Amino acid sequence: MVNIDPLLLPPRYCKYASGPCDQSFSGIAPSEAFFIYPSQPILLARTVSDAITLLHRQYNAKENWVSWENLSVGGHIIFCELCKTIRGTRRIVANITNLNFNVLFELGFAIGLMKPVLPLRDSTYETQRKQFDEIGIFDTLGFETFTNSLELVRLVNDQPVGSPPIHVDVELNMGQPIFFIRPLLIPMAV
Repeated sequence: MVNIDPLLLPPRYCKYASGPCDQSFSGIAPSEAFFIYPSQPILLARTVSDAITLLHRQYNAKENWVSWENLSVGGHIIFCELCKTIRGTRRIVANITNLNFNVLFELGFAIGLMKPVLPLRDSTYETQRKQFDEIGIFDTLGFETFTNSLELVRLVNDQPVGSPPIHVDVELNMGQPIFFIRPLLIPMAV
């Protein structure tokens, strides 16, 4: 009997399909890491992109280092491609420097799937520093700092692929109420 990783099976429910996932998971290409980062500011995006290029060179492309820019999303729901890619990777590397909504959502989704994550922040980027400190979630989850693509590569190489950041092995109690805490309103960067 072959054991199949349950993450490589379509989920039982998907909001886009309003029921069981309607996507094929047969073509999920496994990857060493999936890099998530915003496209703006360009300098931050370029730093991550350059680090991915350096990792490809370092490993002679033996490892599959993937970013959102590698996804084939034309004519597809973007989230479906992200969902499949996150499920097929060994770990997530996320640039959380400027608190981009999409990056934070994808990081939370990966944590929910119990994927190992490596949150990174460019320590030279001061925009949104106050909001970053006020949110405080990364004080609990932890993050690493970098200033250039070489440091980013070193951090990725030094970070062992380990267990998920938050491991929950309890039975759900459906009788408990759910509490909602309103977040601070953070102006979105455009």
